[in-house]
Amino acid sequence: MNLFKSSVGQSPWIHEILPDVLTLRREPYFRIYETGYGVDPRQRHCKTMFREIDMMPPEATWGEEMEALAADPPDRKKIGRGKFLDLLYDAFVGVVEGAWTPGRFHVVLHSGGYDSRLISHTIRKLFEKNGPEWLGEILFVEVEGEHRHSRMALEAEGWERSKFAVYGGGVKPLFENHHARSCRFEDAWKRQNGGLWARCFNYWYDPVDYLQEEGLIPEDDGELQCFSGYLANDVTHALVNGPGLDWVFRVLPYHPYFFAPVKGEWVFPYLVPDMIRVLHEYGLGQQESQVGSYRHQILKRVAPEVAKVRNPQFGEHGWRLRTLSSQLQAQMQRDYSSSWYGQEIAPNAALQDTVCFGTWWGHFGLASLCEKLLREGYKVDGRCLVKDAD
Repeated sequence: MNLFKSSVGQSPWIHEILPDVLTLRREPYFRIYETGYGVDPRQRHCKTMFREIDMMPPEATWGEEMEALAADPPDRKKIGRGKFLDLLYDAFVGVVEGAWTPGRFHVVLHSGGYDSRLISHTIRKLFEKNGPEWLGEILFVEVEGEHRHSRMALEAEGWERSKFAVYGGGVKPLFENHHARSCRFEDAWKRQNGGLWARCFNYWYDPVDYLQEEGLIPEDDGELQCFSGYLANDVTHALVNGPGLDWVFRVLPYHPYFFAPVKGEWVFPYLVPDMIRVLHEYGLGQQESQVGSYRHQILKRVAPEVAKVRNPQFGEHGWRLRTLSSQLQAQMQRDYSSSWYGQEIAPNAALQDTVCFGTWWGHFGLASLCEKLLREGYKVDGRCLVKDAD
């Protein structure tokens, strides 16, 4: 997550640094998903909804390794395809093993695709190397209708079915109300970080919250370490054939995914300095069409039985899961329209019927936060919310 600052302090969570006076901007800079290297998201994504709270520069979240890599990147080298894949795999294994914290309960966000399979395969090999005490408790969770492919891949790797869960419960996702918890108004302020996460479903919050409520994982976020393969394509294409290292360091952090609040400690292997270094140093001359599926190519070399499990196509689950039911839409509209923000600040915000990025979700999360503040004693003064001195 990115860091934000106010007169109260610094935090990735907006609600932790709220000053006594909050002024709503007239044009809130909600996180709207934009893609393509020709778009500089810094032009739109560098402000919060309140004038008193600012986003800190990306460097504020860097560790020593990232700072060293940014200051002195290695020269680029051109090598063969096979050697490139070997170096990537070795770096990936090292990243997962280096980040792994034995003793914590591990949650792995696991789709049916190759990014997730490479993570679960690597964990399996490290488990065989380091033993059950190193592995501890682990649960793989699938969230977007790819449960069949995900389960087949995990079984091909040797994982027991008891280590696999589907978000929403049951063997199959509950299509009609799959995103019901993500549409709740009362706690949208937290799930959406006050509207900075302008999307319905939060991959790094909602599944963990669900698993905790079901008693499948510990309630204490501090006991959790979670893994996700998100942003693999963005980082790979940028470093191999795209705008390069500086883009990853100074532009990618403004990607909408970096504004999502999280539950537990999350590890994104493709954002770790060692992976970034290998992609930058040895990706020169690799063809983008090949590099785009390098996780698949690696799996074909190290785990052919896993690679041959068919990769799911978006159309197999598609808009059925990403379109909200009429019941959920009606409830959201009622909740929003009855709020102070929905009545006085943005009464014409257009409801969005999909879970994709859009300004509706920014308005929805911000309206939820304003209601929370009003319940806690803030008073309305024009476009300002002022904390009651009493």
